[in-house]
Formats: sequence, structure tokens, C-alpha cells
Amino acid sequence: METNNESRKTFLIVDDIGSLTKAYERLLKIDFAEFKFRAFNFFAEAEYFINTDLDKIAIALLDGQLDDDHFGYELARQIRIADAGKKIPIFLISGDVEESAPEETRGLFDLILEKPVKGAELIAKIKEKLKI
Repeated sequence: METNNESRKTFLIVDDIGSLTKAYERLLKIDFAEFKFRAFNFFAEAEYFINTDLDKIAIALLDGQLDDDHFGYELARQIRIADAGKKIPIFLISGDVEESAPEETRGLFDLILEKPVKGAELIAKIKEKLKI
């Protein structure tokens, strides 16, 4: 039987800037080679993945503002609603925290980081949260 950590082997990365999602993925693959990565640039794609594969997510790294109409906290809320999503660590990584994460939404996140984020800091925070 798989434990929770064994079954949750996917990093969810969502940012509207494609080069940034790929950069996060390349950076994280070095230290987290045993994990899979799903990177999305569009809200609807990420939303679909959350609705179909929530049980596979080990951690979610969400941009603050995904496009003109969608924000990372909306995806975080969808993750947290499901029982399977209550224990998933969710990081908000935003260039403008005040705008993209109103005070009433901040409880959805385990950690809020302001861009630009140093790679070593992000890796350390992820290892701490995943207890690696």
C-alpha cells in the first residue's frame, strides 16, 4: 500500500509566463529528481489537472495573477475544498502580493514568496515543507 508521500509525486507549477514555469521546473528537477512535474501557463489547464489528478500533487507553486481574470488564490481554494487537498502544501509566488493575494485569501497558502525568488530559498522551503 502506498503512503501519502509515495502516492503524491507531482509538483504542480502554474504561472502565466511560460519561460518562468520552465525555469522553475529545470531548477527543481535537480534537487527533486524523484518527482514528476506538471507546469501550466493557463488557468483552465491547471484547473482541469486539479479536478482530475489532485491526489497526485505533492506541492503546488502558484503565481499570484495568472491572467486578467484569474488569480492563484482561486486555484488554491479549489485545492483546499477537497479532502485530498487539505494537506497539500501551496506556495504563492507573486510579483505583487498585495494585489494578487488579498488578506482574506492568505490563509489558503502555506507560504507566500515575492518575486524574484532565489532558487536556493525556494528549494530550502520546499524541502522543509515536504520534510525531505
